[in-house]
Amino acid sequence: VFQFLNTLTDPQYEIIVNAIKQYGLMNKVTFISFNIALLQGIHSRMPLARLGFIYNGEIVDAIISLMETISGDNESFVDLWTNTLTTEGVNKCVSAGYPLEVWTPDTDEEILALPDYVTGVTSDIKIAGKVLLENALSD
Repeated sequence: VFQFLNTLTDPQYEIIVNAIKQYGLMNKVTFISFNIALLQGIHSRMPLARLGFIYNGEIVDAIISLMETISGDNESFVDLWTNTLTTEGVNKCVSAGYPLEVWTPDTDEEILALPDYVTGVTSDIKIAGKVLLENALSD
């Protein structure tokens, strides 16, 4: 909903945080965004929030530096477009200690080809866990 905004106002952040607290979702919500400033705003108000920085390019040192601005005692991860997934990018995430999730692998083959380091998948049409389970059971 908020991905196209450059930033939120303090009252907008308060609405989000209060709704999450009110409905008991503090440990059940993951925020993902292409906008690092929005994630930084959430992080400053909810330091334990699970945060994913969505990125559609090759992982470079500057991305790792941005990740440091939304990290601390929380879980933060890079959410990378599968078409830009490289061994070098995976290695940078591993070295920096950031989990790597990917978005839009939409075939069984794409999901099964992901490196073991990938910890999460966003797909428009597939459920990655189901694909992995069915593959394991067919072996």
